[in-house]
Amino acid sequence: SEALPDGADEVSAEAHRINRLVQQATALESGSCEHNARAAQASTRLAELEAKSSRLEATVQRQRAEASELRRQLHVAHAQMSPPEERHHCDGLGVTELGIGARDVAS
Repeated sequence: SEALPDGADEVSAEAHRINRLVQQATALESGSCEHNARAAQASTRLAELEAKSSRLEATVQRQRAEASELRRQLHVAHAQMSPPEERHHCDGLGVTELGIGARDVAS
């Protein structure tokens, strides 16, 4: 067998080390791409959930306003139907006989 030139073993070992580093870098890059894809999916899902939350919040606000208006209409109707001597039972904010008071109207 032929003798290897001086330093050939060291060059070969260094080439193997560099090859391993390149393989590791390639694997990290591939993992980074997968991580970035998952992060993008999570970001999209978060945006969807935030939009849904905003829509639900708007619905709740609208329903609260509708409930407040219905309480007001109930109060007006009750006041109109009550004989004058019973109207003092109304507290001006809700119909106390029906358990609807200022606290309910404010909510």
